[in-house]
Amino acid sequence: MVTGIIWAAATAVVWAALFAADFKNKPTERDVVYLPASLFAVGSVLLFAGSAAAVYGAVSGKWLIVPFGAIFDLVGIAAILCRINQRTALAEGESFTYTTFLGRKRTYMPSDVVDVRRNQDSYTIVMKRGKIHVENMARVNEKFIKTLISER
Repeated sequence: MVTGIIWAAATAVVWAALFAADFKNKPTERDVVYLPASLFAVGSVLLFAGSAAAVYGAVSGKWLIVPFGAIFDLVGIAAILCRINQRTALAEGESFTYTTFLGRKRTYMPSDVVDVRRNQDSYTIVMKRGKIHVENMARVNEKFIKTLISER
C-alpha cells in the first residue's frame, strides 16, 4: 500500500515539474520547428496510465504489472521531454539552433546542410557535423525548410 502511495505521489511531482517546464518553454516566434502540444497530452496519458497500473500492481500484490507500468511511465516522460526540448530556433544572423529531446544544443548555418532524407515517419537533415531529426508531427516553418533545401 505504501509503495503505491509513494509511486502516485512521485508521478504527481514529476508531472507537475514537466508541466511547469512546458509552460515556461512554450514555442516562440523564433522557433521554426517544434512539436505540438498534443504530444504533451499523449505523454501525460501514458504517464498516468503507467502509474495507475504500477500502483494497482503494488497494492494488489500483482507485481508483474509494475514493470509494465514503469515502461509506460518512461515512454510518457520521453514524449513530454520531446515536446519541451526538441525544437529548432533561429539564432544570430542566418544561424539556427537545434535542441535534442534531452536538451543538447547545436548551432548550424544553412550552408552546413549536406543532405535531406525522407524517412517513413520523419525527415533527417544531415549536417556537416551532426544530424537534425524532424518528426512528421512537428510544426515546421515552410520558409525555413525551403531555405535549407535551397542551400544544398
